[in-house]
Amino acid sequence: MNTVQSATQGALMTGTTTRPGRSHVATDVALVATFAAFIAVCAQFALPSVNGVEFSLQPFAVLLCGAVLGARRGFLAVVLYLALGAAGLPVFVQGASGAGQFVGATGGYLLTFPLVALAAGLAAQWFRGPRRPLAIVIGGAIGIVLNWLAGALSVSLVANLPYSTAAKTLAVFLPADFVKLVIAAAVATAVHRAFPQLLGRR
Repeated sequence: MNTVQSATQGALMTGTTTRPGRSHVATDVALVATFAAFIAVCAQFALPSVNGVEFSLQPFAVLLCGAVLGARRGFLAVVLYLALGAAGLPVFVQGASGAGQFVGATGGYLLTFPLVALAAGLAAQWFRGPRRPLAIVIGGAIGIVLNWLAGALSVSLVANLPYSTAAKTLAVFLPADFVKLVIAAAVATAVHRAFPQLLGRR
């Protein structure tokens, strides 16, 4: 939690050191870049795969992006992360890279990650106060389910499995993803308490 708060504080300070007319843009760019890098770091913490899909901290980072930054910036942070990976930087799980990852077994997961951040971000923006953590969990859960269904589709196509079989096999990841979601909601709530202005602009 301290790492995320420190990174957020550094990004916010970047914006305040620029000229007033550009401070909002500079802050947004700094936050988007910081959280894209955060996803890349979390993606390197992975366990052995199931049907080509690894258990990693990548979903946690994606959820946290949306929950902390809000819908627009969270979405853009994930898109930037994916663009860096597609360009060849080793930012995907276990250092993978290249556009080919989007048509592989994890393609469905990668392509819908921006929507996961978007769902968590919309929930964080629409609800304030004590309702926000629960709203983030609900919004993030919708994103997780969409991500799982899309991931099952890519695994089904690549591994030549029936879709129902792929979905049932990959459901093993869901409990851990929901735990990550709850933690992300808690961390985001703490960050918003420390920086109440972070979601001031939508």
